[in-house]
Amino acid sequence: MAVIKHLASGESHTLLSSHLVGRGPTCPLSLTNRLVSGEHAVFRWTGSHWELRDLGSRNGTFDGETRLDSGATMQITVGSQVAFGDPGDLFEIVDDGPPSAMAFGDNGEVRAAEGGLLSLPDEDHPELTVFEDGPGRWFVEEQDGTRRPTHDLEQVEAGGQLWRLELPVVLESTLQADAGPVLLSNVSLHFTVSRDQESINISMHHGGQKTPLQTRAHASLLLSLAKARFEDSRNSELPHGEQGWVHVEDLVTMLRTNVNQLNVSIFRARRQFALIKVLGATGIIERRPGSRQIRLGIPHVEIETL
Repeated sequence: MAVIKHLASGESHTLLSSHLVGRGPTCPLSLTNRLVSGEHAVFRWTGSHWELRDLGSRNGTFDGETRLDSGATMQITVGSQVAFGDPGDLFEIVDDGPPSAMAFGDNGEVRAAEGGLLSLPDEDHPELTVFEDGPGRWFVEEQDGTRRPTHDLEQVEAGGQLWRLELPVVLESTLQADAGPVLLSNVSLHFTVSRDQESINISMHHGGQKTPLQTRAHASLLLSLAKARFEDSRNSELPHGEQGWVHVEDLVTMLRTNVNQLNVSIFRARRQFALIKVLGATGIIERRPGSRQIRLGIPHVEIETL
């Protein structure tokens, strides 16, 4: 996500997908310098890069020492220096990544998504998971599997406080035509497991390619769910929609953990796949609404014991 730094104070600000700058109190970047107009300029994510547009300000928006024409737009990248009204009061772009979903708590706490997944009140206590399923289509999922659409600026409750959601329309850069997205539905998983199950290696197979996954603590969860899915797939009388479901309580006992830590593992497994750009990564672990059952969202698995 994009970050700008005020050179005089050292204070940093994370940019929303549309980030208004001005003296107005409702501007996400609210400045006190009287040379700044009420609504002075706006940062915008285009889907591939960031732009800064002057909004007809009285004292101008500056690209370094060069004043932009009124209403003009400039592309910004890491290292760009800009100013609003006062050319000597500079901000520098220190990160120009795409915007991320964010949540602002009523006690001043801020949470930012990783890989398009946002956990509230935090990833160690994931009561709610906010994620995008298709461009601009945002959802909130509760621990019981209940899922509903959400939208920008909606308030949700988690951890005993209200959170205001800031949800960008575009989370990822424009995909290259020769590097199509990896769809979860086209993925299979291969597990290589030692006999004592102390070593679990997982690789993702898609389109003739093999992507080894970094070993994480949630590998045991993925393996347990893969085994359940594999065993049920051998029952020809069991419909696909009924295969692989495991009760949360059974998993807690099997993995010698607790419900909260299990939910943390679910969130981190989903995030691992999201960070390697798998579309629909939240579905790597499915929750069955109202049943306290979960399953691996991929039907094609191989388990090899060494």
